[in-house]
Amino acid sequence: MRLKKLLAKDDRFISHCTAKYNSHEVFIMEKHGTAFCELYWWDEDRSVIYIKLLSVDKWCRRRHLGTSLLKLCEQIGIEIGSVIACLTVKKHTWVHTWYKRKGYKDTETNYQDRTFMDMKKYLSKGESTNE
Repeated sequence: MRLKKLLAKDDRFISHCTAKYNSHEVFIMEKHGTAFCELYWWDEDRSVIYIKLLSVDKWCRRRHLGTSLLKLCEQIGIEIGSVIACLTVKKHTWVHTWYKRKGYKDTETNYQDRTFMDMKKYLSKGESTNE
């Protein structure tokens, strides 16, 4: 499967894929545990991937681990046929600004918690997260 090949491309990361009743989840972690993220998609609508829990240990930031993880998530989305990547982030934080620099746009205030913002980015082949 091309997804396994894509996940094996960057040897800094290890991954675990889970197929559930109506969805798939991928958990990706830097080999030493300094960065990780989770993404998922619904089987009946692969046009959207959802990125959650992207985190880099504060002592390991500014080494492009977060950008590499985000780029890998976006590439997985493109591989499975997604055209949109979605995520939720706390408003008015450096992380919110970081995602904006990576091409994500605010869509609406999260209806469950007004201090969070839902964001999305359109994905296309040959294009990935801004450096």
